Amino acid sequence: MIAHFTSTSRSDVNGAISRAVDVLLADTPSRALRDRLAAPEAERDQIEAAIADVAPAVVEFHPNAAKANREKMRNLKSASPHQTGQAGGGERSDSGDC
Repeated sequence: MIAHFTSTSRSDVNGAISRAVDVLLADTPSRALRDRLAAPEAERDQIEAAIADVAPAVVEFHPNAAKANREKMRNLKSASPHQTGQAGGGERSDSGDC
């Protein structure tokens, strides 16, 4: 979908809109000028929609996800054959940070 907009960059469209707005503010706008402004604004909306489509989605975690993960890690550590006191195993304190 974005490939359609490669010939016209977002900054070009915004520049065209800005120039048209400057003319509108300087004088009473004609209907033709308002019509010309409508086209780049519609194109800008399409470009911004295409950008929004490819933006990564926000990942939300359940409020208790960290607590559940810590509990799972404790269970894994207790089931591990390399428990505290055996050779090669440096003991870490379980402060809740995983």
